[in-house]
Amino acid sequence: MPVGVEMRPSYKPNNVLFAFESDLRRGADGELARYKAVDHYEAEEREPVLTAFCIVGKGYWYYDRKARGWGFLPSDERHQEVLAFLGGMANSIPPLMAGKGRPKFGEYLIDGTSGFTVVT
Repeated sequence: MPVGVEMRPSYKPNNVLFAFESDLRRGADGELARYKAVDHYEAEEREPVLTAFCIVGKGYWYYDRKARGWGFLPSDERHQEVLAFLGGMANSIPPLMAGKGRPKFGEYLIDGTSGFTVVT
């Protein structure tokens, strides 16, 4: 490795799902069972493809790698499941960006050169 080149830890991105509703008529516990029926991660002894999913009006699920299980926050009238999902996403950004380096995270969201003018 060349002198002065910093090795950064690699982080894998989180695959998540956000849904505004579900066609499943059973309670929120049926949503996780539905997911497990299509992702056979337990039988294949690997982590699930999705690390989190949120269904508005049902809840927010996230995979806890250390516990090797799912955390769950049920929906409420204030839709705290949506805020928790967004918070979880925001918490995952800094380590991903630190491991990646350039471009900066904001450059994914806005093009810093188009539409901006200098105002004095």
